Amino acid sequence: MIEDATMPSVQASMWKVAVMSLSPKATEVKS
Repeated sequence: MIEDATMPSVQASMWKVAVMSLSPKATEVKS
């Protein structure tokens, strides 16, 4: 709970990285 409340940006970054890793479109845009 503490991490969720004090470090929301970290969670968002991790989520973004996970989405980019799972999303094929993200890889295309990256390239």
